[in-house]
Amino acid sequence: MSKTGHKVEVLTYGKFPESVSGVVINVVTQSLLIPIKLGVFIYKFFMSSLRQDLIIINNGPTTEFPSLFLYPFIGGKSIFVLSDEKATLGLKGVRKLTNSFLTKRLRTLEVNTDMYRKPEIHPFKNNILTEETFNRNWSQHQKEILNYA
Repeated sequence: MSKTGHKVEVLTYGKFPESVSGVVINVVTQSLLIPIKLGVFIYKFFMSSLRQDLIIINNGPTTEFPSLFLYPFIGGKSIFVLSDEKATLGLKGVRKLTNSFLTKRLRTLEVNTDMYRKPEIHPFKNNILTEETFNRNWSQHQKEILNYA
């Protein structure tokens, strides 16, 4: 997206292994206690949301709870992406309520992650997904996101 002239900011947990030109990466340290880590994430998320026109939120407990808390501030400019299948399977209790609240109130985009997986190279197996197919699928995914917004 940064190549199309948009300013891109990523908020993530843990260290990001590489720098990307045109992308600002804000990191929340994984080693903090969970309540402190969530508090720092919420603060950085809120500050980032003031500067952004569009917010894309990936599903998962560590992004859903802060999104729920900040919903009054980010609701109109957010897309909730359901891309982590493991995070949505067997949801119960508060997690299920949080997920369903965000799914109903934010624009939601379901992504089939199988077609975006990077190819695993096994020396004795035929590669099912080539790098060319991955790149083509990834380009299509980026176009869909830009058109959706």
